[in-house]
Amino acid sequence: MADPAAADPLAALQAQVADLTARLAAKETELEEFQADSRDYEEELEREVARFTTQNTEITKKYARAQHDLEALQARFQDGLREAGSMLEVVQAELAVSREEAQIYRARVTELEYENDLLTRRKRELEAALQDLEMRYHRVLETQVALETELEDKLHLDVDAQRLRDQLRDLQHDLEIRAIVSTRATASAPSTAPRPAGFAEDVPLPPFPVATPPSPTSQTDAPSPVSGSPPTRPRDEPRPLPAPAHSVPPLARTNSWRLASLAGAPDASAAPPSTAVPPMSNGITTARPPVAEMKAGEMNALVQQMMARVKGLESRLATCRTMLNPLLKSPSPASSSGSSLPGSGFGSRRGSHASLASPRPPRPPSAPQPPLPPRS
Repeated sequence: MADPAAADPLAALQAQVADLTARLAAKETELEEFQADSRDYEEELEREVARFTTQNTEITKKYARAQHDLEALQARFQDGLREAGSMLEVVQAELAVSREEAQIYRARVTELEYENDLLTRRKRELEAALQDLEMRYHRVLETQVALETELEDKLHLDVDAQRLRDQLRDLQHDLEIRAIVSTRATASAPSTAPRPAGFAEDVPLPPFPVATPPSPTSQTDAPSPVSGSPPTRPRDEPRPLPAPAHSVPPLARTNSWRLASLAGAPDASAAPPSTAVPPMSNGITTARPPVAEMKAGEMNALVQQMMARVKGLESRLATCRTMLNPLLKSPSPASSSGSSLPGSGFGSRRGSHASLASPRPPRPPSAPQPPLPPRS
């Protein structure tokens, strides 16, 4: 029988051996598992390495391609920079030229605006001058209308004066005929014989002077003192200035009756016409008896009255001439203000023509224009 003390270490050793053997077996199992796992990891790593290697090759190729592209892009960029620099120089030169042209254009625009202001001012001045000329033209028109009206009045006055001269000449002719007839009747009849009613006095009346020289027709109408019978005048010839229809005297119808009554051989078929004097220019109408029934004093008074009227008409004509001559020579603008002339219808007639134009006040004269600046 063994010693219990010696047996205890052996058993302990055996137990340790068994324990170590078991631990070894476990470790071997773990090692096998680890080796199996490591082989799997290795295979997986190899696969990963192959894959990464492939990727690296592809990336390298891409990098080389990208590097090549980068170099090409850099070359193109350099070319673009050079082209852009040249284009920038050209654009800068064009910009400088454009700025110079813009400056020239601004100067030209300023000059054109100045010229436009001058032309506008000139236009206003021309418009003002045109308005002034229109006003003067309308004033001249009004003056012309007024002068035409005065000329018509003068013509009517001339016609009335000529009519009065014709009547005066007819009355003077009748007086001469009466003087001749009375002289012959006195010489042929006895001195104690009664005189016919209506004959003139023993002393014949002298002829009255006429204010105007006789016209050619009046020279042909003059009586002939050497004829054997009472002279007659042709009444068919026209007058130098025929009077209007309402103022023509009826001497042409009464000449034969007057000559027959003065000669002492009255005509039964010829009735004495109306002896009323036609209306004069001043609107006065007077009635007188027949020439055969008037005495020498009445005849003389009538002739003097006619002479006074003729002188009054001549004085009025002279006054009209003195008023019209200044207007005909230099018509003044003040005449367009509507002032009337004395003794005429100047202002009243011009009032109807005041609406021919509406004159506007003239504009004041503008400042003198400065000279145009020289163009650049």
